[in-house]
Amino acid sequence: MLQSLKKIHRVEFLIAYFVILLFPVILAAPPLQNSLAVIGFVLLVFAFGNAINSYSDAKSDISNLRKKSISDAVSKIKFLKLLIVAEFIFIAAGAVVLFGSNFVVWILGGIAGFFMLGYSVEPLRFKGRGILHVVSLSLSVYILPPMFVYFALVENIVWGFVALLIFYSLFRTGVSLINNIDDYFEDKKQGIKTTAVAFGVKKTTTSGVIITGFGIIGLAVVLFKLNTPLILIALLSLVGIFILLQEYGVYKQANKSIAKGVKASQEFFKQPKIVNLFDLVLLFICIFLHLTI
Repeated sequence: MLQSLKKIHRVEFLIAYFVILLFPVILAAPPLQNSLAVIGFVLLVFAFGNAINSYSDAKSDISNLRKKSISDAVSKIKFLKLLIVAEFIFIAAGAVVLFGSNFVVWILGGIAGFFMLGYSVEPLRFKGRGILHVVSLSLSVYILPPMFVYFALVENIVWGFVALLIFYSLFRTGVSLINNIDDYFEDKKQGIKTTAVAFGVKKTTTSGVIITGFGIIGLAVVLFKLNTPLILIALLSLVGIFILLQEYGVYKQANKSIAKGVKASQEFFKQPKIVNLFDLVLLFICIFLHLTI
């Protein structure tokens, strides 16, 4: 039972989400107890969203060998609907207690929640609506949650930090576009028009490389404007170039054939170390900015 609960809530993804949320926490520089409360709340929301997605995709995942274990986990939890309702009530109550009348936070959270639920739940099901697939994923995971955390914790807004979070979100969106090609054949077979299925592997990889590159360049420019030492900007940019080279490798394979592009995407997804290194360098830079600005 415990393993099934971990599987449907995609606990392994929460570590990556936690790292993403560290950036706004470091930049906002709030008291520790506030940071823990807000991060814990957002991670719970992410886990809730994963459970919704697992439940909504259970029928389609059963024919996907790489996701069949999630479908099996859903079938083993007989009280899953009740659990989802209970989690929703708990999250709603927690939001009222933690954020009160913070209007900006409620707006950001509401939009993020809409796209999170709409990602896989009918009749919206954005993941099967072409470009809305990547838009909903980007807004509900990479763009709005960090903004939500920053505005929930910050006392004096630094708009340069906001720009930093936006460009990092674009970087993550580009990487996600490359990663999400890996389910191309399964999604196409099931009639799920993800971005890759709707626009093709070539165009999706091209978009992924461009958006990733735009995010890296934007980060470098913002960091320069924030008077970050050039050595740190150069280090981050160097790691970013290695990531772009890996993505370009996926792009070249996609131009040879769809199958080779999908396989290259799967290999890229299995080797996240270079992206993790990028995050680590940026975290160090954020700590530096926190101490100097």
